Amino acid sequence: MSASIIVQATPVKANLEGLLDEIQQMDLTPLDQKATVEVLCQQCEARARIIKEKLMRLEKYVGTLEKINDKWLEHIQLAPMSQKKKEEEKYEQMANDDRGILKLINIGTDTIITLSMYKDDTELALKRLAQIKEPSLTECRPVNLPQLSLPTFSGDPKTWREFWSSFEASVHTQNIPDIQKLNYL
Repeated sequence: MSASIIVQATPVKANLEGLLDEIQQMDLTPLDQKATVEVLCQQCEARARIIKEKLMRLEKYVGTLEKINDKWLEHIQLAPMSQKKKEEEKYEQMANDDRGILKLINIGTDTIITLSMYKDDTELALKRLAQIKEPSLTECRPVNLPQLSLPTFSGDPKTWREFWSSFEASVHTQNIPDIQKLNYL
């Protein structure tokens, strides 16, 4: 039984080792802030896709190795006493060497945490860049409104409602700076 577990684990270990090497080679340095917003968005989107793909593969390989490890430990527990020592030695050899299952699981889990943080940072940067790309409501373009003949408020409380209704409909609800609204008062 342990031979079939080793056969299952070997390609997964190789895939995980290769993926960990790929991730180490990734360029996760901050993007060039001198680039245009459009270029930064494209770079962030590309980086986010790559990180997501690596993260998904990493989670798959680590999860598979964890299942194989659990299966192996269960096999050792169920093995007859005469074979238990032999099975434990095989497990020890496969699990605890330099690139053993346990070490790869730990390295993979740490890398998942690190990549998740990079993914979150990249998504946050994308949101910020999207806000920069879209014109914000606080930026107001000069508006040339026609001259309005609004009633003037004389201070009489009885005419306030009429004045405020006209002012609100004509000026207050418009997307113009407050200082321009003040000119109409």
